[in-house]
Amino acid sequence: MDAQVQLDADNDHKKSPTTIQLMFQGTQHEINRGDGPLTVGRASDNDIQVSDPMVSRHKHGRCVFHKEGPVWVDWSANGAFVRSDGGQEVYIRQSALLLQGSSTISLAKRPEEGGKVIRYSLH
Repeated sequence: MDAQVQLDADNDHKKSPTTIQLMFQGTQHEINRGDGPLTVGRASDNDIQVSDPMVSRHKHGRCVFHKEGPVWVDWSANGAFVRSDGGQEVYIRQSALLLQGSSTISLAKRPEEGGKVIRYSLH
């Protein structure tokens, strides 16, 4: 019975995404399951640098794989607007959100308000 449980867990893991692709200003970034986080902020020590005073200097947020799946973690004072495939928008600030499908993360402001948009897709 334990072997069957392990087999089911292995099959579930294979169905879940193994890569997060992020596109910002024409440059693609990628993080694979098992890699460290991909950070976003204004400072040069971030993987994705965003030039906008509303974006936190050091680590506005990051994409990372948790055991639940791919997650956007927001550490900022101004938050992020994450849109789903279907267009539903969720505002998060200093919290985390499980990513699904392909859509956008807009930093500090909605896209229509001038927020810097990162497109993501899961593979």
